[in-house]
Order: sequence, then C-alpha cells, then structure tokens
Amino acid sequence: MGGAYYEVQEGQLQVQDVVPEAFQSVFPFRYFNQVQVGSIAAFTEDSNLVVSAPTGSGKTVVFELAICRLIQRRLNGRQEFNIVYLAPVKALCAEKATEWKKKFEPFGITVEEVTGDSTGDFHTLTSVDLICTTPEKWDTLTRTRGPHINRKVPQNEIDLFFQFGIASKTALLIVDEVHSLNDERGGTLEAVISRMRLTQTLLRHASSERAAATHLRIVAASATIPNAADVQEWLRPASLRYFDDSVRPCKLTSHVLGYQESNPYQFESQLTKRLPEVISQYSNGRPCLVFCPSRKSSMNTAIALSEMLLNRRQRQESSRTLHSGKAWEEWALRVESDSLRKCVVQGVAFHNATLSTFDRKLVEDMFRNEALPVVCTTTTLAQGVNLPAHLVVIKSTRVYRKGQLCEYDSNLIIQMLGRAGRPQYDDSGTAVIMTSLNSKSLYDLTVKGAHHAVESQLRNAFVEHVNAEVCRGTIVDVPGAMLWLKETFFWVRVKRNPGHYFGCESKTHYSDSEIEKRLKDLCLTALNLLGESGLIAYDEDGVTISSTPAGILMAKFYIKFSTMILIQKASQFHCVEDLLRILSEAEEFSEVTLRRSEKRVLNDINRMNVYKLPAKERVRTRADKVFVLVQAHLCDSDRLSENVSLMLEANRVISLLLRVCNCACAYIEESTFDRARFSALSSCFFLRRCLLTRTSLNGENVLKQLKGVGTAMRLQLKEAGIESFNDIRAEHPRKLESILHRNPPFGNELHQQLKSLPLLTIKVEILNENLVVRAQCNIESTTRRFSLLFLLGTSGPQPRTLLKRFLATSSNTWHEEKISCRAGGGIFPVTVLFAVEDVFGMDVEKVLERKVDGLLLIRAAPRKESSAKDSESLSSLRRRATTIPEYPVKRLKDNRLKARREPEFVSLSAALQVVSTSPRTGNTANGAAICRMVFQTSR
Repeated sequence: MGGAYYEVQEGQLQVQDVVPEAFQSVFPFRYFNQVQVGSIAAFTEDSNLVVSAPTGSGKTVVFELAICRLIQRRLNGRQEFNIVYLAPVKALCAEKATEWKKKFEPFGITVEEVTGDSTGDFHTLTSVDLICTTPEKWDTLTRTRGPHINRKVPQNEIDLFFQFGIASKTALLIVDEVHSLNDERGGTLEAVISRMRLTQTLLRHASSERAAATHLRIVAASATIPNAADVQEWLRPASLRYFDDSVRPCKLTSHVLGYQESNPYQFESQLTKRLPEVISQYSNGRPCLVFCPSRKSSMNTAIALSEMLLNRRQRQESSRTLHSGKAWEEWALRVESDSLRKCVVQGVAFHNATLSTFDRKLVEDMFRNEALPVVCTTTTLAQGVNLPAHLVVIKSTRVYRKGQLCEYDSNLIIQMLGRAGRPQYDDSGTAVIMTSLNSKSLYDLTVKGAHHAVESQLRNAFVEHVNAEVCRGTIVDVPGAMLWLKETFFWVRVKRNPGHYFGCESKTHYSDSEIEKRLKDLCLTALNLLGESGLIAYDEDGVTISSTPAGILMAKFYIKFSTMILIQKASQFHCVEDLLRILSEAEEFSEVTLRRSEKRVLNDINRMNVYKLPAKERVRTRADKVFVLVQAHLCDSDRLSENVSLMLEANRVISLLLRVCNCACAYIEESTFDRARFSALSSCFFLRRCLLTRTSLNGENVLKQLKGVGTAMRLQLKEAGIESFNDIRAEHPRKLESILHRNPPFGNELHQQLKSLPLLTIKVEILNENLVVRAQCNIESTTRRFSLLFLLGTSGPQPRTLLKRFLATSSNTWHEEKISCRAGGGIFPVTVLFAVEDVFGMDVEKVLERKVDGLLLIRAAPRKESSAKDSESLSSLRRRATTIPEYPVKRLKDNRLKARREPEFVSLSAALQVVSTSPRTGNTANGAAICRMVFQTSR
C-alpha cells in the first residue's frame, strides 16, 4: 500500500499526552482510538497526510488535530491564514460548521458554512478563518481572478496574492470523503485541489517574500479504498495511514438478499413492498436508514412504508424503545413539508435535497434523538453526515443515470454499509443489500472486500476546467496547461491505468513519452475548442493564451461548454419563447429524466401553458419536459402541484435555468453587436425576472410577490378585476379586505407594501434637436434598495443600444439620456425599457416614433406577451407587440400652432410622442417650443 498500518491498541495514548492543555477541551474523551493514534502526525508534523479508514472510525478527530496545530502556530505569532474544509454534501458542511463553531471560536477562530444554503461572498470570506464548503462552491469562489490583472504587465510585477485571492491565503485544506473523486461530480473536487496545489507552486516561485513563506498543507480522509497510495502520490509529498475494517468501533454484519426481477424498471418499486418484513427481521426495534436511488424514490418509499406500517400495525413493534405516536404527532406539527408531515405522524420520514434546510435538520435531530424509527434517504447522506443507524437497508442497487439503469459503484456501497452501527449505543450494526438475483453474487464479493479502484472523473468536464484555469491566469500557454495537468489525480491514474482512459483496456503498457503526447493532444483539443468558440484568444504570435469576455462569463456562472455555445446562439433570438426553448436544451439539465409515466401529465400541462410546443407535437425529449415544467411552475399550475415529484423537479429546473439565463443576459450585455441587441436584451431580462420572482410569463400572477398573497387570494382578486399593483393601489383597503374576506388592517398592510415598491415613470422631450429621455423612480417608503435597469434602443442604419444600471438609494431617483435626433439621423422608432431587476410587474416599456412629413402624436403600444387564450402564432404576436399602432390622429399642418393646446388621451398607460415640425419648413423654433411639452407615462 505504500503507507503505514498501525496496530496500536485503544487506550495506549491519552489526549493529555499529546495535546497541550489549552486544546484539550476540543477532544471530549480521554483516549485516542487506533485510527487517531496512527494519524497523530496530523498534530505533530506539517506534511500532507492521507488517512484511509472505515466509516465511523473517528477521522474527524484527525482533522481537529491538524486545525489545533495551525491555531497553535497562529498563537505563536505566525502569519495570518485560513482553513478550508471540503465535503461532498451541504449537510456535512453544515454539521461540521455547527460543531466547530462551538469548539474553535473560544480561540478566536471564525467559522462559516459557505454552500448553496448559506450566504457569503468573496469579500466577506477573506476575514473568515475556517470555511466549510463544497467543492462546487469553492470552485466558483476561486476559479476567476481579479479583473484588474493585465497580461501585458510583466509577470514579476503582478501581485500573485491578489490575483489568486483567497486561495493564496489558505494554509490548511481539509478534504473529507476524498474517495468521492470517483463520483460523477468528482472532477470538480479534483480540479479545486489541483488548483490549490498549483497556486502554491506559483506563489513559491514568485519573488515576493510573502509568497516564499507560503505553505499549504492538505489533510485528506477517505473510506477504505484499494488505491489510497495513488491519492498519496497525487498529494506528494504526503504520508499515508491505512486501516482495514478491523478497526471499526462497531462490528458490522452484512446480508445480501436477492429477489426475482421481472421488470428492471419496476423492480425498485417491488422492493418497497418487501421493506416492512426486512426492517422487522433485522432492526430489532432500533433505528433504520433506508437508502433509495433517487429523491423521488426516497419520498415515495417513505409514504408507502408509513401506510404499510400503519395498516399492518407494525408501528408498536418497531418502536418498543422509541417515542410514542403522540410524540410523532407533536414533531409533525413543526414540519414544513406536507408530504413529510404525513409520514412523520406514522414514525417514518424521508431526507433529501428537496426538503428545506429546516426540515432536513429536523429529521436529523429526530433520528439522532431516536424519535423516528425509519428514515428513507438518498446516497448523499452516506457521505459523512453523522447519522448512524443500527440497521442500514440499501433498497435496490441500481440508479437511473443519463437515460439508463446503472449499478452502484462498489465504493459507494461500502460507504452506505458503513453507516450501520452506532458506537455510542451499540457494539454492532447490521446492513442489508436488496438486489436482483442476477446481481447477488457481485455484492456478495463487495461485502467481502472486493472494491474497485478510485478513478479520475476530470475528463468528464475537461474543457470547462481548462477554461476556468485560463480565466484565472493559471494556464497562459500550452506548457502551462501541461503543468496544470501534472498536478491532477488524472495524471497519476493515467500513468497507472492508461488503458482505462485511452479507450483500450486490452493494451496495458504505454511508454511515458506516449502518455505525455496523448495528454498534450488532449490539452490542445480543449484549447482549440475554446478558441474556435471565441472563449479564449491567442496573441499575435499564437503562443500566449488569454480569456475573452465570453470565456470569463462561462467560468463565472459555472456554465457547461455546450451550454455556452447555446447561449451564443440565443443572442440571435429576440422573443421570450424562442429564448426559453433554446435554453431548455442546456446540458445543465442532463440529470432531468423524461419518464414514460410522466408524458400524459406533461402533455396536459402543455395545453395550458403560455407557450406551447409546436402544433400536434407532444413531449418527446428532455428539453420538451424542461420547457413545459418551467412555464407550469411559473404560472402555479394546479396540474403540476398535484404531482409532487414533478413539482420538486420543477423547483430544481428553475434554479438551474436562472443561472443559465443570468449568463445569457450578461453575454448579450457584453456583446458588441447593436442590430436587434435591444430585443435580445429585453427578452432575456424579461425571462430572468420571471424566473427570479417565480411569476408567469404572461404576468397574470404578479401579485404573488406581495407578502401574504397566495394562490387563493390572487384568484379572488382576479375575479374582482384586480390583477396588478396599480389595481391594488386604486382600491380602498376596506374594499380589498371585503374581497379577500380578511379583517383589518390586512388591506392597509397591502398598501404599505406597495409604498415600499418603486413607481417608475418615463418623461420624454426634444430640446435642441436632442431626444431627452428621463427615467424616474419614486418610492414612498424606502425600506430597501432596488436595482433599476434602464434600456434604450434606437433604429435606423446605425442602431444603438444603451444599458444603464443604478440603485434607487432615495425616495426620488432618476437617470437621463440625451440622443441626437437631427434630421436624417434615423434613430426612430426609439424603444425605452425602465424596470426593477428583482420585482416583476413594475416595468415601463415605451416606443417613440417621429414622422418626417409632419407632426404626429403616437400612442406607444405597451409590451405584450402572449397568453394561453391567444390563438395567434408567436411571430404575429411579437410583430404586434413591437409595432406602433396607427391610431387616428390629427395632422398638424400649421407650423405656428400654439403648444398650449393639449391633446386628449384615453388613459395614463398610453405613450405620447412629440416630434418637431417637418424639416421642409425650415422653421424649427416653433417645433422646439412644441416639443418642450413633457408627457409623463406610467403603467
């Protein structure tokens, strides 16, 4: 194995013999166990350390020893630092952050959880000492460099510390569950560790004295894997501590149960019916974890199991030492999810990423306190979360991945089995694998120790990681790309098992030169793809590589390469429907699966959506499903809400699409083209605001943004003809309360909310042959700051698009633009959009037109999106939405007409345009006087 195997008996080494008195409070026990004794170098040395030991053997203590050593150095006056803890799941990060705050904050160490469930940015994290995060989140925080860095500046003058940011300040990198390198997401973990290592290499070679003093220590822990020595070689120089299953604190008994399989796609559901007898036979009335292959499966299993346990009256048998049914009902009152609440009442729960953070923590607390006999969960809970059970059941060994059923990796199976056994309560644990008869022999070998080697997954997202390193400044040429590649686990495994990566398993021997040539070709292929797509650029000599604005956006928003190509194409589409349709093709939705059982529901939903699939077309692809789900979720479809699994999937799809849409908005904003850029930008911003506020594409449910207004209230208001913020403003509070059957002061509270929302107006006038557009924002009660978007587009042979963002920092905020409109300038029609970026329904969009053969007053058509009841085609709707309606107006033949004569208008929402007199008259004075009239428009 190349490491050290320790046979030190527990009880031989006391905490006080190694740890100074100041740190002994961190370890609430007297003796270290075998794994901790064997890994004591975490406290006594500064070298990298790899620990491979069974699940539940106390590897967290090894991390704490390393942290204490670093704190000791800080107390002795060494340089400032931060510590980064990487774990594959958010729940594990949250658990460690909570635990370590209590232990290390007395030493002046600040601890923060930084995941998708928490808040925090780069600037605030620079002052945090211990960061608990996931590889994906750390990747987003470290993959881009400071925008001030100029590649033309000599390398020795660049401040590498500022360039590499928080990564250069890290002194200790703790990697938990490092065997997750073998998972589908393992490429990200590998990329960030390699980035940290290469950053330190570059800093050591810098001329700065600070850089010369920098040292990064990596402490990595994994379950028992056969090629832990490869991880040791990757993190070189590093020492390895390897322990087998004999050091488990609880003896594990494993059973593999094989069942006849008739239909592979229904087999997992068939196993659900056998769960009660398995739990009854092996749990001995103690807590049980049931691992399911998907989030949907974990929820459905919990629901079915709770019904079966109730019907068969097994609840009394399985809870002899647990809380009573009355206690379950009390716990259920605290649950937010309706589905989860129904299960908890029966003593069963499910735990997956679709639950809120509160519900997940509540389930964990109930299970730890033995208030729940059974929890059905996904495989992610096996990755280190401290939630041990006496019995672990793996219900089905297959997972549906990318359109096909795949067997679990053997290392993941061992990880799940390792959750069996509770050292604080039991001296043994039981694990049961429920699989098909055909696979039983395979898993019999697995439980006997036949594990697969951990392989690199970096090649699955190789182009994306290369682009990130180019943006960061790590890769500046082809040799730099090879230098980065040699810091990866991929490099180690390619040399060890080249046939696996080169697609030729039969050929086992490759020379070093042949391996290096193939890997150089791999780098060149990735760089060429990025170059041909405009994501990177070469200098005049074709040697030095630099990132382009598009490449930087791809890295910043964490976008897949194929999706970035779609975004580049999306900039050519000028309507919301086409934009949504092409973004639905994004690779980010690769995990979305179109199931045969869902097609009927999706087709029914499609018929009610704002934008429908082409005539006579049905939902056939993953992109079709995304296209339908997004709209159904935004419009609060009853048909969707009836299907819990689709509703959960729609929530995930919306989150992913919002990130993709943010990137599309930024890309179009950065683009240099002007023709049709306004249409593309306005459509993209429109879609983004709908996703951000979860409002329908036809704007029918904008009132859901008001606190306290749910679906039922919105429908009541709609029946009364109240569908917009302005409609609510126009109604008396008592009238609103009467409509909604609510007591005072509910109506006043709604009005108070509206006072804190911006009221946007646009004023237009022509002064000295300049079109002056003034966008004004008024807020009665400034309780928060709003980001405002001003977008202006001109027409003619040389169209222009102006985009400005500014904050509404006071009760009256305005922005003004002047554009030359001299005769022959050809800027009309001019379209103006003024909107709030994070509130939908407050925007104003106006079209201004000038006729050269006289003075016309034109009513500008407000923005119109298609609705479900429209029978027109999308193209005709878009033409109607962007065309100035030719309303009957009186032509002003006399240039001397006085400006005091004011026109009459139908409503405030009508847009007005005042244009100068015909250039044929040569008399611009009277025209200018007329054009000084300011028409305020509001919607």
